[in-house]
Amino acid sequence: MQAITVRPQWAFAMLALGKRIENRDFFPAGLLGSRIALHSGKNVGGSPSVPATARGFRELACDMIGAGYLAAPVWFKGEPPFLAWQPLGATDRKSSHILRDEDLPKSVVFATAQLSQFVEKVPEGYCPPWGHPGKHWWVLEDFRPLVTPIECKGQQGAWRLPQGVLDEVVSQQGGRHGDAA
Repeated sequence: MQAITVRPQWAFAMLALGKRIENRDFFPAGLLGSRIALHSGKNVGGSPSVPATARGFRELACDMIGAGYLAAPVWFKGEPPFLAWQPLGATDRKSSHILRDEDLPKSVVFATAQLSQFVEKVPEGYCPPWGHPGKHWWVLEDFRPLVTPIECKGQQGAWRLPQGVLDEVVSQQGGRHGDAA
């Protein structure tokens, strides 16, 4: 089974918020119509002027707002950043959430999905929730989270799951190697 690695904040969005578009710079050669494993990388990403997690939370908040959430990254100098969010229109405190760096899945295979569609680079001005203009959109369907994420080192681009990890994925999802490969 082939896998792709996403940043931890996007893994969270896939697991908790229904993100089903993955933005990539390359065509998924040979993967269209296939079930792929989704792996969360170990780094949120960042720049010299903004801590990695703060930048990642800022990116996530922008997409969450477009997908119907109120979201705000919070960063105080010298303190770990966090993301405060709730569904749009929610009025009670129980619907408010805090997301911290340590809550993000990292260096694990967390789900599988069917790569059902590929949308070539989309021009500026048209963007559904989670889609970024100027990127190729990989549309994911039949999303199946793993009950227990599996530790695994990721790679850039599309890559093949190690046999032991594939065995665990297949076991958790109740399939056969033929169904998953």
